[in-house]
Amino acid sequence: MSDELLALMREKLSALEKALILETDAGVKFKLKYEILNLKQQLAGYDPAFSQSAFPSNTSSQPATNANNSTANTPKQDEIFISYAWSGESERIVNELDKRLLEKGLTVIRDKRDLGFKGNIKEFMQRMGQGHYVIVVISDKYLKSHNCMFELLEIAQKGDFYDRIFPIVLADADIYDPITYLDYVAYWNGNIRELETKIKEVGVANVHGVTERLELYMDIRKMFDRLISVIGNMNTLTPEMHEAGNFEQLYQAIEDRRAQDR
Repeated sequence: MSDELLALMREKLSALEKALILETDAGVKFKLKYEILNLKQQLAGYDPAFSQSAFPSNTSSQPATNANNSTANTPKQDEIFISYAWSGESERIVNELDKRLLEKGLTVIRDKRDLGFKGNIKEFMQRMGQGHYVIVVISDKYLKSHNCMFELLEIAQKGDFYDRIFPIVLADADIYDPITYLDYVAYWNGNIRELETKIKEVGVANVHGVTERLELYMDIRKMFDRLISVIGNMNTLTPEMHEAGNFEQLYQAIEDRRAQDR
């Protein structure tokens, strides 16, 4: 694609983003957001500089603020978050890891213990996304969960993605196999198509929550390759190796990072 056409696409993107800020009609806002997302995907495919830019910023994903306009969910420096999908092997490993890190004297934050009854789930996930140290337990269920993937996007959006995450990859999430990887891509493509079809059937008016979900699916699909590539290039060790070593290497990696941040 020529430089002139890329420049025109960037100008159009800027104009659409300005129009979105001024627009008040929900239906028109959804159409603008949809067009912006598609244009960003096109730019990422043709313009290397654009594709290497920051992870997606979603105005619906900004940290919550209190009445005094200060950040209400900023994590403390010493907090260690765990992002994982509930149940099964994933939760069993997290329970063991949680116990081990607590024995080491670390402050471990996980939803089942720290979210609380009627706690705001989205705010908790956004707070995790701002965390200085996040253990990410990748399972098949995790990669197909919009909540888990939202957490991963929030972590990436904060920056320093490689340095702030400490992954454990379970066997059922074979992200290293190209066929399995493409199955996940197809899964999110299918979710997008299904939701787009249903929205067109009922109309975009008064379905703000649904259109937000579609935006999230598109963000997941757009960033899936980059996020999983970063994790796939790490020597994460197997879950069996972590358990056999009583999670000592993971603990030491966190401690090394904390020492650098002091």
